[in-house]
Amino acid sequence: MSLDVEQHDDPYSSASELRVAHSDLLRRERAARNAADFRAEVVTFIRRGRETGKFLDDDDERRACQGMLDYWTTVLYRSPDDEPIDSTLELFDPALAPLLPDDPSPYVGLKAFDEQHHQSFFGRRDHVRDLVQVLRKERFAAVVGPSGSGKSSLVLSGLMPALRAGAVVHSQNWHFFPPMVPGSAPLASLARALRPARATPADWETRLIQGMLADALFLTKVVGALTRQPALIAIDQFEELFTLGARQPVMDAFAANILSLVRSPGLRHTVVVTMRSDFELKMSLLPGLKSLFERTQVRVTPMGAPELREAIEEPARQVGLKIEPRVVDALINDILGYD
Repeated sequence: MSLDVEQHDDPYSSASELRVAHSDLLRRERAARNAADFRAEVVTFIRRGRETGKFLDDDDERRACQGMLDYWTTVLYRSPDDEPIDSTLELFDPALAPLLPDDPSPYVGLKAFDEQHHQSFFGRRDHVRDLVQVLRKERFAAVVGPSGSGKSSLVLSGLMPALRAGAVVHSQNWHFFPPMVPGSAPLASLARALRPARATPADWETRLIQGMLADALFLTKVVGALTRQPALIAIDQFEELFTLGARQPVMDAFAANILSLVRSPGLRHTVVVTMRSDFELKMSLLPGLKSLFERTQVRVTPMGAPELREAIEEPARQVGLKIEPRVVDALINDILGYD
């Protein structure tokens, strides 16, 4: 039997793809009824696998792939009439390595995701769904979880884009104020988040701080004057209200104005906050807001293996890169502390 080795077939793109084809051949070998057709498939596999060597620079991968090619070469040699076919992997060719895109890395790193990174935000679809379900019924939602669990990313890169896309009825028409953190002066921080471009910063902040200290409805009036549509305010790191030295009257005024805003009978204004779970007991300092906080809570826990896999693989896939499964497995094991 003559085997034409001059024919060139497209190589498998990676060792993983070659393994899949090898497994598929093993399954079909047991069920093959036409020996000639199956042998032709084996020849094609060997040709394609041999060319794959040009992409493989890892010694362990090369040994594993060479073993698979040798196995099928042995299968072909069962007939004494067969002519030899060269199954030796081609040498690695650095010139064929894929070009990485000039765009920034699809991974954000240690920073929290924000709205501009939402296309690369993966692994939290269940939590986004839970938040959307809360906001379909309520005008307040509290995202609670341990430090580093991804609360900020969930709101900024998961929930906000979903709301802009209409996840809640008419939410695509809401006015989205810039996200804020309370800081050491929460009323001033809230005033800055609402300040229109035409307003003088110092005068604006002074007027809003004094107004919110004197009137729990002042924030609702300001938001109504700024926009004629439902508005959303996202308050990240809500625990700063308790940790950075704000006086009780300031905390009370902040909470009272937020509560009045989400209870106003007019437009459907919404507030979403994130807070570290180790500060939940501090909500007893804000009794008016405490029950609403507890009723609308969505708890965020660290990602499990399926979520981590999605968060690792999907951003790479979007820019045309493929990470070897064993590399992903190693990363997940390291993150989760598996041996």
